[in-house]
Amino acid sequence: MTKQFSARVLATEALRLSETIRPMLADVAPEIQGAALADLVSVFIAGHAPALREEAFKLFSDAVIGLVPESEQELLKRLGFDPWKDSR
Repeated sequence: MTKQFSARVLATEALRLSETIRPMLADVAPEIQGAALADLVSVFIAGHAPALREEAFKLFSDAVIGLVPESEQELLKRLGFDPWKDSR
C-alpha cells in the first residue's frame, strides 16, 4: 500500500532526503554521479507496475526538467557567478 502525502509533506521530505544525499555526490566525478543516479532511478521505475513505468518515467523526467533552472541558479550562486555581471 502506498502512503499518501500532502504536497507540503512531500516537498519537505524530498528536500530533506536530497540535502542528505548531496554531500555524498559533492566530490564525485560527474560521470560517476550520473551512473549512480541512473541506477537509483532505474530502481525507482522498476518499483512501478510494468504498465505504469513509461508514465512514471515521463512524470519523473518532467519534474527533473522543471527543477533545472532553479538548481542552476543555486549552483551559480554557490560558485559566486553572477550571470548579469559576468556576461558584460
